[in-house]
Amino acid sequence: VTQAPLMIVLRSPTNGETIDTISQPIKNQNSYAFYGVPNGDYEVIASNADMHIQAPRRFTVKDADVTGVDLALLPNATISGLVAVAKANSEALECKNQRELHLEDIIVRFRRDESEEKRGDLLPIFPGYGVGIPDDKGVFTLSDLKPGRHRIELQLPAETWYVKALTVADLKPTIDPRNGLTVKSGDRLSGLRITIAEGAATLKGQVTLAEQTKLPTRLHVHLIPAEADALEDILRFAETNVDANGAFTVTNLAPGKYFLLARAIPGLASADKLMRPVAWDPSERKKLRKEAEAANLAIELKSCQQITGYELRLTK
Repeated sequence: VTQAPLMIVLRSPTNGETIDTISQPIKNQNSYAFYGVPNGDYEVIASNADMHIQAPRRFTVKDADVTGVDLALLPNATISGLVAVAKANSEALECKNQRELHLEDIIVRFRRDESEEKRGDLLPIFPGYGVGIPDDKGVFTLSDLKPGRHRIELQLPAETWYVKALTVADLKPTIDPRNGLTVKSGDRLSGLRITIAEGAATLKGQVTLAEQTKLPTRLHVHLIPAEADALEDILRFAETNVDANGAFTVTNLAPGKYFLLARAIPGLASADKLMRPVAWDPSERKKLRKEAEAANLAIELKSCQQITGYELRLTK
C-alpha cells in the first residue's frame, strides 16, 4: 500500500464535474467513504504522486448504500531527460532586452492526450502532475505520469526563446516525441532531449472583418509552416485565442515562413478543441494546411523580430 497522501474524487460520469473529494494519508488502512450521496450515476477515481487507478469505477446509487467499489492502484511512469540550449547565431544575439537564461526558470509539462479523456476535465487530479523543473544542468525528471500518450509542452522564461527540437535517444523502435510519448504503468523512460534556441519572433495583430460583419464568438489564429521541409513539424505550428475585440498575440515563434489563418470554432463541442491544439491531429492538420494555403496569407518571421499592428482578415 502506498504511503503517499491519496486523493479520491467522486464525479459525474457524463460531464466529469467533481461532486466531492477526499484527501487522506494511507497508513495501515485503505478504506474510503462518501456520505449523503443522492440517487444517481457516479464514478470514483483515485491518485497520488506515485500511483494511479487503472480506470474510474462507475456505480449507481438508488435508495441504498453502495459498498465494494474497490480501487486498485498501479505505479505511475517516469520520464527523464535534458533541456539543452542550441548554439546562438549572430542574428539571435541582436535580440533587444534579451534576459539571461536560467534553465531552472523553464517548466516542462506533459499533457495527457487520450481520446477518451476529452470531456473538458483534463486538468490533473493532483497538483503538480506532469510538471518538471530542470536543474542548472538542464536535467529533469517527471515521476507522476499516468499510462497513455503525453504531449510535451514548455513554459519558457521569455518570449525570445523557442523549442527547436525534441528527440529521444536509444529507443527501439525509434519514435518521434513531437507526436507525443506513450508510456505504460511503471515505465522508466530516459533519453528525452529538448533543445531550445534564442531568437524567437513575436506577432501581435488584429483580426479584421468585412463591413457589417460581426466577430465570431470563438475564434483562433493559426500559424502553419510554409516551408516544404516543415509540413509535419508540429513544433512549428502555433495556435492562439482571439480576444473579444479581435486582438491576438503569438510568442516564442521559430523564425521562418508561415501561412496565417483566422478560424472560427463552430459547434457546442468546441470547448474540448480549445484544450487540444488542432495540429496534434494528423487529419485536422491537413485540413488546416489546405484552408491556409487557399487563404494564401503568408508572412516571414526573422530571428528576434517583433511585429505589432498586423492585420489579419477573416476569410470565412
